[in-house]
Amino acid sequence: MIRFIATLLGAALAASASISFAQDTVRIEAASHSSKLQPSCAWDAEPSGDRHYRRCHRSEAGEYHFQIPVGLRNHTEVAAQVDRVDAELSEGMDMAARQDRDDAKAAGLVFAPWEVDLTWELVGVNPSLASLIATGTLSPRPSRNPYSQPHLAAVAMLIDRRTGRFLTDATDAFTDQMDSARSTYCALLDIQRIANALDAGLAAGSKGQPKIVDEEGRYLGKWSCPYFGELAIGFVGEAGQPFDRIELVAEPGIAGPEREGYYRVTMRITPVLLAQIRPSYREGFRATAGCEDCLENAPAR
Repeated sequence: MIRFIATLLGAALAASASISFAQDTVRIEAASHSSKLQPSCAWDAEPSGDRHYRRCHRSEAGEYHFQIPVGLRNHTEVAAQVDRVDAELSEGMDMAARQDRDDAKAAGLVFAPWEVDLTWELVGVNPSLASLIATGTLSPRPSRNPYSQPHLAAVAMLIDRRTGRFLTDATDAFTDQMDSARSTYCALLDIQRIANALDAGLAAGSKGQPKIVDEEGRYLGKWSCPYFGELAIGFVGEAGQPFDRIELVAEPGIAGPEREGYYRVTMRITPVLLAQIRPSYREGFRATAGCEDCLENAPAR
C-alpha cells in the first residue's frame, strides 16, 4: 500500500513541480494560493484541536481528510505546497475510487466509498528545506472486502524551500541512496523488534521458545530489514538549524506484524552520511555534534 500511495503522491509532486519554482515566484504564489480543498467536510462536529487545521475533498466515490500542522502557517510557501499536494493526491485517489466503483458495479458488488485520513507532521524545517511525514488510514477497494480494516500508511516529502522542488524518496538526496546507513538502520530496528518480540511472549519458533531472528536474518521468520524505498523518511534538526538526524518510519506490516504498529528509528547524520548528500541539498544538513562515532567514521581527506 505504501507504494500505491507513494506513486500517487509522486504524481502529485511532479504535477506541482511543473509550475514555476523560482524563490520569488514561490512566495508570490503562496500569498495568492487558494485551496482547492474544503475546510472540514464531515468534520464540522468534531473538535479541531490546536495542533492541526483540516482540509478535505469529498465526492460520491470517496472522502479524503488531511490534517495540516498549525505551525506551517509560519511557513506560508510550504503550507501552500502541502495543500496543493493534498489536493492532487485527493484527485488521484478519487480517480482510482471511481474506477473501483465502476468495477464493483460491473461485478454486481456493493460499492463502498473510499476513505482516507492522513495527518501531516512537520518533522523539521530550516531556511533551505522542510521535511514532512504523514501517517494515517486508507481504506481503498473496500468493495472487494467489506470486512477489511483500514490500512495504516506512512508517506513523506522533502521540500526544497529555495526552489519549491519536492522529493518523495528522501534517498534521492544522497549520492549513494543512503546505502552507507543501511547497516546502522537495520541494527537499530532489530533492537526495537527484539524488545517487541520478548514483550509479546511466544511469537514464533518451536518447543515454547520464540525464534526472534531466523537463519536468514528475518524477524519472526518473516520480516526482513525493509529497504529504504519502503519507508517514510524525514529529517530532524533544531529549530531553524540544518538537519542532523534522520527519522525512518515503517508502517505496520512492513518491519513486523501489524499488531506491533509503526516502527520509528532515528539515526544521527555522521560525516560519512553528510559526505553522501548531494551538493544541491547539503546546505540544509550537518553532522550531529559530539556523536561518539563521528571521528572513526569520518571520510578520508
